[in-house]
Amino acid sequence: MEHLRTSFLTWAQGQNPRDTRKIKHAEEIHSNITGDWWRKRPIWLLFLLYQLCENVFEKASSPLLDLYIAQKATDEKKTIIPIETAEEQCNPVWSVSNEEIVFAIEHTIHFLEDKFKQLNQTDSKSSLKELIKHYKCGTLKEDIFDKGGMSIIDYATETTEKFRADEINKKLKQDIFIKRNIRMAKRIDSILKSRNNNTIFSAIGAGHFLGTTVCSLIWRQMVTLWRK
Repeated sequence: MEHLRTSFLTWAQGQNPRDTRKIKHAEEIHSNITGDWWRKRPIWLLFLLYQLCENVFEKASSPLLDLYIAQKATDEKKTIIPIETAEEQCNPVWSVSNEEIVFAIEHTIHFLEDKFKQLNQTDSKSSLKELIKHYKCGTLKEDIFDKGGMSIIDYATETTEKFRADEINKKLKQDIFIKRNIRMAKRIDSILKSRNNNTIFSAIGAGHFLGTTVCSLIWRQMVTLWRK
């Protein structure tokens, strides 16, 4: 992490040594992403490392959309109802063992060590860029997560390691997207039924609009009710 901070500052100084805003921006990025990393549980440390696999300098400094929406709802005295509990948010992965998480962390670090040697080069195949582009164009497909970006499989040296890395990727995808989609769809459906005289606005991350989406699950439930 210290090497990462040094790399950030080197990048900022290389842009314009006299521009203190660049250096401050690099410090803010480092602090926002890696702050108190040593206190994080292994799975959240892995998610932190996954963030670093993208070109972090391209990320806007504006607040996250979900935080903005929550603040706006609070200001307008709207009722805010979570569709996930705090426990579910803090423990999003159930299928992956701690041993597998450590395996993924080690291989992700190998990837990052290579990446930061080429920090000044532009990542033209950024999976984040691709996700945003397809989201804007309405062409999101489930396999977008299998293209570009980082895969720990590429840094597994033996056949058994590659097989293990592939299994871990599948488990992460199952827990983070598929199982959560089903759970969130049930919660939203329950909220809609209990507040059928209200207008409900639901904010869900773009990744949950792929594959078996939250919307398709809710729609399926509505069709079932109509048929009854």
